[in-house]
Amino acid sequence: MPLLRRVAGLLGILLFLSGSQSVTPVVARAQGDAAMTAGVLDSVQARVLVDSLFQQVSQIRQLEPLRSLDIVVADRAYFGEKDWQQYVLVRDMAAAFFLGTEIVPCPVVREPDGLAMSSRNVHLAPDERAVAPEFHRILASRMSTTDMERALVDAGFGIDYVERRDGRVLGAVRLGKVRLIDNVKC
Repeated sequence: MPLLRRVAGLLGILLFLSGSQSVTPVVARAQGDAAMTAGVLDSVQARVLVDSLFQQVSQIRQLEPLRSLDIVVADRAYFGEKDWQQYVLVRDMAAAFFLGTEIVPCPVVREPDGLAMSSRNVHLAPDERAVAPEFHRILASRMSTTDMERALVDAGFGIDYVERRDGRVLGAVRLGKVRLIDNVKC
C-alpha cells in the first residue's frame, strides 16, 4: 500500500474524489475506535483537504527512512540518537503503521573532545572546529534553555533551537556555514 494512503488512513481520512464539482463522500475513523462515521464534503473542500495532507507529508523529510521500511521488510532498523527527532518520528510511525520493524536507538558517537561525530564536521574551518565541542558541553550543562542559548551565542554559534523534550535537551546550531545537531539526556 502506498505510503501516502497509509498516512491518510492514519489520519482517519479516506476520500473518494470523483473529479467533478459534485458532492464527495468522506469516511472518518475515530481514533482508537472501530466505529465509522460518514460525512459529506463538496469536491472543493475535499481537494483542499487532500492538498493540505499531501503538502504536510511531502514536507516531512524524515519520511524517507519510513518509505524504505515500507519497501524493504526488516526485523530491526537502527537509528542514531544524534537526530533524536527523526528517531522518535520513525519509531512512532513504524508502530502506527504496523510495519513490524523494531526501531532500535544507537547512542551518539563522539569525538574525544565531545563533539558528536558527523560528516558535516569536515566542513568546519579549523577555528570553528576548535569551538564546536562547546555545543555539547553547553547542552550538557543543565542550565536553563535561555542561559544555554545565551552561552552558545557568546561562544559564536547561531541558534536554530534549544529545547527540552522527551527527557532530553535538543539543539541545532550554526557555526559558520555548518549546521550541527546534538542532544543530551536531562
